[in-house]
Formats: sequence, structure tokens, C-alpha cells
Amino acid sequence: MKKLCLNGHKISNADQKALDHYLLTTAKEWAQAALNGMVNKSVKTIYRDWIEIYKSKHEEIPGDISQIIMGILEMPEFKPYNRVVEEPDREKPQRDDAREDEIWEGGFDVEDYQDAALRAFYKDPEESLYDYMENKIAKRKKAFIRDCEPVLLNEGKPIASRHDKFIKDFTKRQDYKNRRQRDEAEGINF
Repeated sequence: MKKLCLNGHKISNADQKALDHYLLTTAKEWAQAALNGMVNKSVKTIYRDWIEIYKSKHEEIPGDISQIIMGILEMPEFKPYNRVVEEPDREKPQRDDAREDEIWEGGFDVEDYQDAALRAFYKDPEESLYDYMENKIAKRKKAFIRDCEPVLLNEGKPIASRHDKFIKDFTKRQDYKNRRQRDEAEGINF
């Protein structure tokens, strides 16, 4: 068993409020799901791309995916993919507030073969997970502004131009509800 992201990840209070406005899970649960997706992609891609070469070198192959992946990674002809998170819409969140809230203290547990697959597939899997989290925060903050700005415009209220101030001000409203509170008010329980 290995640990990933032991350094944790800090976000601002406004980041957390933007995530809470849309997500029903915690930031750590969301990141765990993202990491699970990264693991699955790594393992499946390595398996798909290299299994026939691996089979050609062995009379029998193990019935355990962890042994197969480790065997593939040990082949002299195997070359790491070294993928980096590069998407045209990848964003970093605008922040004014300090990043004080730790969202995945203690990191994440992965099996040894999963860690090996992640490191063979991604140039830096931990940095990739940080990038995914930062992009999620940036997208949720922009969506929060887009969805809530019309409310203030309709009321003729001034609108803060900085994301963090806008989010903090809007969430102080007496009528404000985050995603969980909205769903509970509508009788939706998860």
C-alpha cells in the first residue's frame, strides 16, 4: 500500500463555498473519485496497449491484474507514457483569500501496482490530481458567479468584481442555500 498526496491540498474558504454550492460530496471524496478515474485509466491503458506483448513473452499469465501490470512495467521494452494534464479549458481559480482549509489531509491510499501504473502513465500523478482539483474549483467558482449574479442584478444590488468577495458576500444572504440545503428543502435525500 502506498500513500499519494501526503502534502495535502489547501483551498480558500470561498473555494469551499463554491464547491459546496454544487457538490454533494466533500472535496476529498471528489478527489478520491478523480484519483480512482486516474488509476482506472492508467491500468486499463497500460493493459490494453501492452498485454499482447506481455502474453507473447510468457507461457501463462497470472489471473491477477496487479501481477500483470507489474509484469508489463518490468518489461525492458516498456516506456512510460509521461502524460501531463493538458486540456484547453484547464483553469486555475482566481483567489484573493488565503488557502487555509486542508481538504485531503493524510493523502490517499493506493495499491502498489496502482501507484506503479499511475507513475508510468502520468509524468507526475500527484500534480495531475492537484491540477484536476484546481480546475474543478475554478469551474465551480465561475459557475457560482454566473448563476448568482443575475439575482443581485435583479435586486439592483452592487456586485463584487472579485470572485472570493462575491462568493463570501452572496453566501451571507439569509436566503442562501448550498446544494445539500437546497436538496433537503426539496425533499431530496441521498
